Amino acid sequence: MSELLQIIAAYIVADAAAAIFHLATDCGLNTARVVAQFQSHHKSPGLMTFDLEPAMAGIVILLLSHVACPWFLAPLGVFISFGQMPHYFTHHPAPRIVRTLQRLRIFLPPESHASHHNGTFDRDYCVISGWNNWWINAIVSRSSAIKSMIRKQNSQ
Repeated sequence: MSELLQIIAAYIVADAAAAIFHLATDCGLNTARVVAQFQSHHKSPGLMTFDLEPAMAGIVILLLSHVACPWFLAPLGVFISFGQMPHYFTHHPAPRIVRTLQRLRIFLPPESHASHHNGTFDRDYCVISGWNNWWINAIVSRSSAIKSMIRKQNSQ
């Protein structure tokens, strides 16, 4: 695979991994601290906090790129490490370059993420680009078990 395709694939995988992490946390499948952070963010989206755990996971992946697949793992590590930034700018004023990336749908546009905060938190889990929302939303919409876990977490 060409280097550019590997970088694009890493971006798509990072978006999917962050979305799955988000979905799992919204289902209560994470540490109590991280679940509480997400619940707080759902109640007040503008009070988003940054967590070092995703950044640390990205650093580990970046280090692995020295052993294998550097054109895929190095960008994947960087995208995961900085994956909270596009999400942050869906809730806060963004600099011009970020707004341009949002309009181009390279970064998650605020209107795409707003549907996650519709009160049920049962869709649109991607926080980097949103490119994977279509298939994650399809899985969630068809799974009564996932929807039940999300409802349980949001009722606490």
